[in-house]
Amino acid sequence: MNKPEPAVRPKRVLIIGGGPAGLVALRNLIELGTFERVELVERRDDVGGVWYLDPPASKTASSVPRFPSPAYPGLIGNVLPEFLSYHGFPFPAPAEYKPNRKHQPFPTLIETHEYLQAFAKPFIADGRIRLGQEVVRVEERPVTSTNDDENPTKDKWRVVLRDWADPTRPGKQLEELWDAVVVCTGWYDNPLWPDTPGLDEVREAGLAKHARGWRGPKGWEGKRTLIIGNANSANDIAAQLAKYASTDSPVYRSIRRPNFAVFVSLPDERIEDVPPVKRYALYSVPSPNSEQPVRKVKVELENGRVIADIDVVWVGTGYKPYASFIHVLPPRFEDPELDFARSQGQTVPIMSLVRFNLPESIQCSDKGVVQANWMHRIPLLHRYLLFGPSPSLAFNLITMAFTSFLIADVGSCWIALAWSASQSPSAVKYPATLHERLQFEKRMLGIVDKGLKEAASSDVKPESEPEHTDRCQHLGTTETTFRPTETLISAWRNGINGHTPSALNTYSGLGDFEEEYAIGLTNDVVGARPELGKPESGSGAVGDSASTEVGTGRVLANGNGNIGREGVYKRIPGPLAEYSPERTKKREAMYVVKFASLMWMREQGKGGNLDLGRGQEH
Repeated sequence: MNKPEPAVRPKRVLIIGGGPAGLVALRNLIELGTFERVELVERRDDVGGVWYLDPPASKTASSVPRFPSPAYPGLIGNVLPEFLSYHGFPFPAPAEYKPNRKHQPFPTLIETHEYLQAFAKPFIADGRIRLGQEVVRVEERPVTSTNDDENPTKDKWRVVLRDWADPTRPGKQLEELWDAVVVCTGWYDNPLWPDTPGLDEVREAGLAKHARGWRGPKGWEGKRTLIIGNANSANDIAAQLAKYASTDSPVYRSIRRPNFAVFVSLPDERIEDVPPVKRYALYSVPSPNSEQPVRKVKVELENGRVIADIDVVWVGTGYKPYASFIHVLPPRFEDPELDFARSQGQTVPIMSLVRFNLPESIQCSDKGVVQANWMHRIPLLHRYLLFGPSPSLAFNLITMAFTSFLIADVGSCWIALAWSASQSPSAVKYPATLHERLQFEKRMLGIVDKGLKEAASSDVKPESEPEHTDRCQHLGTTETTFRPTETLISAWRNGINGHTPSALNTYSGLGDFEEEYAIGLTNDVVGARPELGKPESGSGAVGDSASTEVGTGRVLANGNGNIGREGVYKRIPGPLAEYSPERTKKREAMYVVKFASLMWMREQGKGGNLDLGRGQEH
């Protein structure tokens, strides 16, 4: 582990995933790297990732599997365009080319998808993006004496794919060899479910569904609904269903802690916030229209209250990073299972390595949120990017971030320059030994563990009497949490019951570390490529004669360089996004803007995100 190794210098790189992280990685590796070939594969029939709204099942050819996205009709983000812009490709503000958007400046699902389509258009045209290609296995191959001496990573990774784009042989298996792989598949194939007693039985009965499957309120009108969680998806589901509820028959939203300001939502008398669920139970009632009884759900809350006659439970408790399709050579840790796999010439699932490289403070932890913190991660990553034991495998945007597009941008610039040819003066350097490459992960795990323990030992505890938990109405909304008190802060950390630490305090969530992390990567990149830094005053205006324009679908280029009514995207030479305390304050202020935009929509008689998303886009 302490033996220095030469930096990897791949010539052929495959990027997996055509969402925000994969698309910008493709552009950055092509433009900044010294590679002979860079391609991207995407399993769906279009780019966009989580911003791709998959068609209903009835409109999909039966021979092609569906790859559901977590997107849903009417989705509107809570991030302003400047924080969604890749460097050199600004996201035009909708208010500049669409009517009625002064008070609602946040891009919709369709607008964000169109931005990504426009960004991807030239790469689809030149064949460097291959759609309909599903990766089913990535397997590390041992370095052999037959490999290119100048490129010891040659053919390092065996990639098995299924080709769904060929209508004559849908699902045909392909096998390719690549020097390096960048995984940009995100989290959203791996929903997190609470381990509450009885929930598994409710799921098996089809009465509990994850927010990943939400496609709008159609078909759920009039259903007695319980929603679990108060982050973005859960809040949107509640807002969309509230239109069909009443104060006498509300939508129930079970929350563990007060609303975080970044998950903006409005108070609504038709949404009743209730304490966490203690247990679920199924029962049957006679059906008025059938001899078959109707299944219902009953829940007992932590304060003892029972809510019965529930038709459906929507679970909005997030996702976890997981890469089941990646198999690597056994790292040289002292471990009998790895020793056996190594002796047999076998690979091991990368996720089997989560038990390694843990700081001493959590090596003995085996339950609860602490376990989730070290289990729910892609293991052994240097700076959340390079796989320590084999740095020709990289991950882009494997973290949860407030400004995910910007983090994916600078992260993929870093990867491109870290893999650049050794003779290049503009390469980014990373640690030469495995031991050094593992220190970042161990340090971050230790910081998170320390924070959890400090929160658990805090002297300030939220009230825990039943009267308090009965009064948690609108704790899930932004209006009541703009100005936190000590009790509110403790409830954020420990839950309204005082003993459920926040799952957001996790290794895979950047949180307050985001600014420091982004600045560190940016400094490395700009140190190697100064032109990606903030331009000197008077060095030239953004949007000079070097800019080009590109359009897609309803978003068309015009001839005079202005943003037309239907929108236009420009490719403009420009620096990476700047991270600073001032920029962070500006980013935090946009959640106040989001709250105001939701209030405006309500005053206009809009039924929340759903009405605006449809009314403006179709």
